[in-house]
Amino acid sequence: MSCKGLDGRDVDWFVAIKFPEMRDPNRDISDGIGFVYADNKNPTFVLSTFPINSSLSAIGRTVSQALQAKNQEDLFYALYNDEHPNSNKSSYRGHLKGALTFDDFQGFWLIHSVPKYPDSTQQLYTYPKSGAINGQSFICVTFPVTSLNEIGEQLWFMQPSVYDYNLPESFKNLFPNLTKAVTEKELPRSAKNANVANLMSKGGTEFTSFAKHKKFAKDLYADLVATTLQKPFYAETWLNGQGDPLGSFCNGTYNVYDVDRLQILGKTFVNSKDHSKWGISATSAIVCIGDINRMISQARKGGGTMCVKNQQLWENFKDAIKLAKCCAGQRSCLPS
Repeated sequence: MSCKGLDGRDVDWFVAIKFPEMRDPNRDISDGIGFVYADNKNPTFVLSTFPINSSLSAIGRTVSQALQAKNQEDLFYALYNDEHPNSNKSSYRGHLKGALTFDDFQGFWLIHSVPKYPDSTQQLYTYPKSGAINGQSFICVTFPVTSLNEIGEQLWFMQPSVYDYNLPESFKNLFPNLTKAVTEKELPRSAKNANVANLMSKGGTEFTSFAKHKKFAKDLYADLVATTLQKPFYAETWLNGQGDPLGSFCNGTYNVYDVDRLQILGKTFVNSKDHSKWGISATSAIVCIGDINRMISQARKGGGTMCVKNQQLWENFKDAIKLAKCCAGQRSCLPS
């Protein structure tokens, strides 16, 4: 059980950004199924040969392990999404989407932004047509199985809506926090409202997981990530949902700028076509990919983000930002 690379081999971690549908000579990109990919071996964005709806893509190979785990009682898997694959209703629980699959030694945690995905009622890997229209984001990390209680605690804070899982007895006994998260136990009223955890990948890369409960009732980036890391941030999130966007956060110390326009591998698209949820530090090589949009309504939603420090990965995202919403008095606020 591991994140899978472009060639189908195990990787420690990967990040992917799917293009929205757009006019382009590349058929996959024009159809909204083309994506760029970077991993621990090569953290520079490259266009995937296989589209996202192919079971031979890095994402397809990774997610297929969760679908195959349904037939093996000794494997742990959990699929969660605030919009379930076969339901039109958004969950009252946290605003987060992902998949986990582990054996007794290791496994992966995939965090993504695609509604109604993956569909575990299908034996073979599929990708929803609705997920092709807008841009989407993905981060996958391979962890040792011993990380599951910490991962479980983060999920417990975020309150995922789990629509399919298998939790072997041995995992229940070893990882009580994971059990609470997967079986949708409520967080005690006495608990704090947010949590930050340092998680070590199987390959030794340190990730920082930020998790907020709905009772946190504030913005993930301005009130948790930027203040904890003490860095100004750029955030690319979906700002077209119900209600109003928060707008760029301008306190002069750790500003959070909303991204307006992007260009990746020469392909330009605007925020209104991008359902991704990612952020980068303005001043240091930190990249975060997660769950929450910078909308007023999402202050009262559980969710989080996974951050990693990597210079080349950060430069991919920094160079992609072509326009951002500046604070008052700023003529330009692009990352330098």
